Amino acid sequence: MSTTRLASLDGLRGVAAVVVLVHHSLLLIPQLSLVNAFRPANESPLVWLLTYTPLRIFWAGSEAVLVFFVLSGMVLALPALRVGKSFDWRAYYPARIVRLYLPVVAAIMLAFVFAWLVPRRSGPDVSYWLGSHAEPLSVAAAAKDALLLIGRSNLVTPLWSLKYEVIFSLFLPVYVFVLWRFRRHWVAATVLVFVAMFAGTAVGNGSVKYLPIFAIGVLLAVKFKELRGLAERIDGSRRPVMVWRLVAVLSVVALCSTWYGAALGVPVDWLDAFLPLVLAGATGLIFVVAFSSRAQRFFSLPTVTWLGTISFSLYLVHEPIIVTLGLLLSPAAPWLAVTLSWPISLIVAWGFYVTVERRSHKLAKVVGRVAAERLRPAESAQV
Repeated sequence: MSTTRLASLDGLRGVAAVVVLVHHSLLLIPQLSLVNAFRPANESPLVWLLTYTPLRIFWAGSEAVLVFFVLSGMVLALPALRVGKSFDWRAYYPARIVRLYLPVVAAIMLAFVFAWLVPRRSGPDVSYWLGSHAEPLSVAAAAKDALLLIGRSNLVTPLWSLKYEVIFSLFLPVYVFVLWRFRRHWVAATVLVFVAMFAGTAVGNGSVKYLPIFAIGVLLAVKFKELRGLAERIDGSRRPVMVWRLVAVLSVVALCSTWYGAALGVPVDWLDAFLPLVLAGATGLIFVVAFSSRAQRFFSLPTVTWLGTISFSLYLVHEPIIVTLGLLLSPAAPWLAVTLSWPISLIVAWGFYVTVERRSHKLAKVVGRVAAERLRPAESAQV
């Protein structure tokens, strides 16, 4: 995989993190908060336009998380599948745990300070989403949050997705082994993913619903050469630019298809039927960004790749900032809270990356190297 293509995927991750930031900030607006939760609301023309038209892509937070899931599956699987280079699972596990958990713990501590300084509350003067964060501040709940796997409070709600990220990371060898063995039956594998997602939705089990989505990313890694061949055929066609644009537009439309269904009056209980389309949109978008030269150039721009660099930090720290600003400025100036949250979140995320995440990366490499070195002699001794 070329450096440019890796940079473009990092850039996509950064753009997705900004979409999540915008999503949560707009939920400070009472009408948008109610509509986003499929609750009755007096929809103004602006609210309708932002929710049910292509403008939705700019704050499609839930859909952006699905892009994260597919990206994680692809990016983590590619090194393990690299021909001619052995992948050291001894180093992978301890390094991955350190890299994920240290920033999470630090983000929870930061959120705890914000919530202590500006106590969270509900009431008629705040949006439905903002009021949902009102719960007693608890050290025990924060400690439980830090484990990621046994429930979550509303202190840092984006942590819900990290639970599945951790589980997927632990079972990465299983994903890679199974999907490599069944790589020729990728259609059947994709159908099974959709069946599992629907089953998880039907029984209310998040793991069964979301963990199969990572398999799509792993499948992209497994079929990487074929995808590159498809991209080359597109580039060699009579109108490659038009084809790439068509794939990009269709992917964006599919990614937000749930909301178009809602605009057409599809009952809320039936909207999960759009999940395969949403996932197809996320996959198509990743394909375009990974292989289209024009998309690569945009998503590899310095500003975009910088967003990719701080994307995990931004994902972890933005919500407590938005909640705090919303409580301080609502109901008098919710739109001011929205606009202020963007630059403040980016600045704090950069500081968090420099002081916490980047150091956790370095520590993760050290821990992985030490773990690998200590395990090798034990194996040699057994031989």
